[in-house]
Amino acid sequence: MSAPPYALIDRASRDGRNWKYNPLEEVFPYFEDGRTAGIRLTYETLNFRGQDVQVAAKAAVEQVNRLDDRTADVWRVILWKAAEKGVGNTNVYTRIHIDTREVAQLLGYKKHHKGGMKPEHLLEVHNALEHLERMKIYLTPDVKGTLEQDAGQTKGKRKSKQLVKAREEKVISVMAREIDRNLLGQECHMVWELALGDWARFFPRSYSPMFKALVELPNRSGVHRWAKRIGTELVLLYRQDARGPAVKRLKWSTILDRAGLMREIEELRRSPNRSRITKYAEGAMDALKEIGVVQDWRIDPDALARINDGLGKPGNFETWLDAMVEITAPQEVLGILDTITAPKKKA
Repeated sequence: MSAPPYALIDRASRDGRNWKYNPLEEVFPYFEDGRTAGIRLTYETLNFRGQDVQVAAKAAVEQVNRLDDRTADVWRVILWKAAEKGVGNTNVYTRIHIDTREVAQLLGYKKHHKGGMKPEHLLEVHNALEHLERMKIYLTPDVKGTLEQDAGQTKGKRKSKQLVKAREEKVISVMAREIDRNLLGQECHMVWELALGDWARFFPRSYSPMFKALVELPNRSGVHRWAKRIGTELVLLYRQDARGPAVKRLKWSTILDRAGLMREIEELRRSPNRSRITKYAEGAMDALKEIGVVQDWRIDPDALARINDGLGKPGNFETWLDAMVEITAPQEVLGILDTITAPKKKA
């Protein structure tokens, strides 16, 4: 699902470095992407009521810094299961069954040779679910694209309706956990029963394709991590610009900013390994071409000539960041999106 809050939660889940912490503005760490007006996420520690707020906030900062791409992968699996529940059902926000062993396999992990999943892979899923459980979503009347709630509305006839009052609630509500196991010294719940928060009722059920190969990419290497983030944003772009040209033209700076990579790039620029930035970015595009998220890509020839002319000269990295990249969307994806977005013809 591709409505603004779903995409915002995906972006927030990828990297704790993109969260902010300012006790004068918000007690707990919070996330805004600068493009989604009227929505903010906060991250709280579980069961902090009764604790010293400052101690709880410090713990939340430590926990939010552990966010990584696997958290976003698990969020995508939850959305896939929510969308699956919605087929033939007017309410997609019913209880969702999550088995950490099944999710670990969906993330591309293989079973142990003795059977079952490896403890470290199950813990990745468990920790990702706990991260998502700690997140709250705050909506203000400035948020765009909200609809009337389902109740009392004819199917397919919900109208746009601006929020009158701000509202805050959990991103996911966990109703039950089953089968506790101790894995590597940590308690792990093997089965979760959860649902998206009531906030989801206010947004349209707009869909974009989810590439299984994108979720399965490992998150250890820089190239694959960047491919996950860039690929996710490209799929959202394909959905948003489904009626546009097949070749999307974006600057490297835009691609990397949408993917939430600018903080990491700032760190890399201060390190001796500055060349990793172009290596990761261009390698990510090649990886996306291999798994079919991108049909083809290239740097605009004139921009590439300027980059080559400036090799070894000060300011050439800015030239590269400003270069236009031409990305050809796969025809199969455009065909799917055309069926999703095409208006119904009147008889």
